[in-house]
Amino acid sequence: MVNKAAKVVLAVLCLGWISGCASQASIDSLRADMESQMGTISANADEALREARSARELSQQANARASEASNQANEAAAIAEEANSKLDRMFKKSMMK
Repeated sequence: MVNKAAKVVLAVLCLGWISGCASQASIDSLRADMESQMGTISANADEALREARSARELSQQANARASEASNQANEAAAIAEEANSKLDRMFKKSMMK
């Protein structure tokens, strides 16, 4: 009877050990998959960061160009206003004669 009980206990222990190994293998497989996915996510995040920095640099350049164009437009408007004033004065002088 003791021999039979020992065999049952040994069989239960073996089954527990085998299922434990299978579980560890599953955990290791899941861990490897997660590490692979984290690597992919990290690479994607790095690429997104590079693209965002590039976009920021381009927008800063565009902003600088827009400011320069605005300054030139203001300068041109001032020159045009000055020319218009001169023409008005010339016209008034010619009308007074």
